Amino acid sequence: STEVLVTSESAVIDTQKIEVSQTVDQALISNLPVNGRNWSDFVLLTPNVVQDGGTGLVSFRGISGLYNQNYVDGANNNQMLFSEARGRSSGAPYVYSLDSIKEFQTETSNYSVEFGEAVGGQVNAITRSGTNAIHGDAFYSLRYPTLNALDPLSKYQALHGGNPFLLTQPIHQQQQFGGSIGGPIIKDRLFYFFTYDGFRRVGRVLYNNTN
Repeated sequence: STEVLVTSESAVIDTQKIEVSQTVDQALISNLPVNGRNWSDFVLLTPNVVQDGGTGLVSFRGISGLYNQNYVDGANNNQMLFSEARGRSSGAPYVYSLDSIKEFQTETSNYSVEFGEAVGGQVNAITRSGTNAIHGDAFYSLRYPTLNALDPLSKYQALHGGNPFLLTQPIHQQQQFGGSIGGPIIKDRLFYFFTYDGFRRVGRVLYNNTN
């Protein structure tokens, strides 16, 4: 007997390959908390993946984060300088909003020869699309000094070492806001999905006055 299985969706991420990989689906992306709303931080859930120092990049198997490859919908998402993911590794280090990512897969080793541009790891993300139903959401996150506690060690050093700057928060105010909306243009055929992320941060400024 012969069985023919026809599906309406193409498998952009193939979970049947032999590479060492992990897939983070939309349920995890939508429900797990993440500081800064950078979806690529979830790459750290993959075994043998750690932060690459304080650069904001990640290291696969101890290899520098400069040797990784980043794809979104199968297209190269690396910038030309240093081969980092677009958005670089400081400030708000992402281009695609957290709400726009449907799922992504991290591959640490034994990946296919089609992914031959990196020595480290591969990150392949798939973006969301609209549906026949109109759906949207909005968010607002505030980080403010009066809402945060001081680091106990910094507070002790300030009180006993005479450094008043340690009694202030390194980030005085940080705001992140935005939302997403999606729906149909032509039912069952053409859809739209729009996201917006805003980021505002105010930090302390240190200066010396010799007058």
